[in-house]
Amino acid sequence: QTGEITDESADLLDAYLPLIRADLLLASQLIFPRETHLPIPLAVFYGEDDLWVDRQDLADWRLLAGGEVHEQRFPGRHLFLNEQRNAVIEALHALLAGPLRVKSARYCV
Repeated sequence: QTGEITDESADLLDAYLPLIRADLLLASQLIFPRETHLPIPLAVFYGEDDLWVDRQDLADWRLLAGGEVHEQRFPGRHLFLNEQRNAVIEALHALLAGPLRVKSARYCV
């Protein structure tokens, strides 16, 4: 039944809640130096109805980038990738074959 806490779900909560709390604490304390710029082109994908990412978050990615930023919005919320998998793959392919194509060895890992 939905909403009912069983022994199994309580065990899962006991296992994952400390990890989630630690993750949220770390994210709330993260301070990223504004003078840092990534020396590579950047692609930012986001869900148009994402309640966790706002316009300021997207602007922050542009500030972090040292060069090109390619933003692409997809239908959906924070986990838009679950529903838009093929569209995301197509968008990645288009970017990697076009504007984000590796132009020099310095971008290779």
